[in-house]
Amino acid sequence: MNKSPNIIFLFLITIFFVTPCCQSIVAKYNAPMSKKEIDKFIADWIEANKTTFDWKYASDDMIYSALVHGDGTLSIGYTIYPNEPKLPDYDNSNKLPERWIVKKEEIIQYVLEKERKYRRKPSLNESDLRPRHRSHKLENHLPNISLYVTNPSVISELRKDKTIRYIEPGYYPKPYK
Repeated sequence: MNKSPNIIFLFLITIFFVTPCCQSIVAKYNAPMSKKEIDKFIADWIEANKTTFDWKYASDDMIYSALVHGDGTLSIGYTIYPNEPKLPDYDNSNKLPERWIVKKEEIIQYVLEKERKYRRKPSLNESDLRPRHRSHKLENHLPNISLYVTNPSVISELRKDKTIRYIEPGYYPKPYK
């Protein structure tokens, strides 16, 4: 019995169902915007709103592009209260309560797993995501994290998380004009 027609049929079915799925994933992330485009958006926004710019008004693509043009660091502010930008109740030590430390570690592990897959580096560890020029001591006192991010999907997925207060480039070179 000749199995070639069955293999060809199976191959065609696979292509038919898998290709559109993969195309939508690839098409979702555009080439990074130019620094000039980002600067124009920010300058126009400041001019129109007469106030300082907040990255919450930028698209996921723009934030990713700013990471590409900056130092690659994503600053992530978080809370343990979904849908509330509530800050922690500190005790006398001024350190984050344990629940907040656990949430921080969950976010770091989430980003680490996404980066391992995206970079195809299963051996990637937390220290590989940590900016060397920044102190991480404050992370036990303030609910924010700085991590190197190369996977554009991390931005959109974190923005969907109701416990994420903000995400923004850790560094973006000025001027905006």
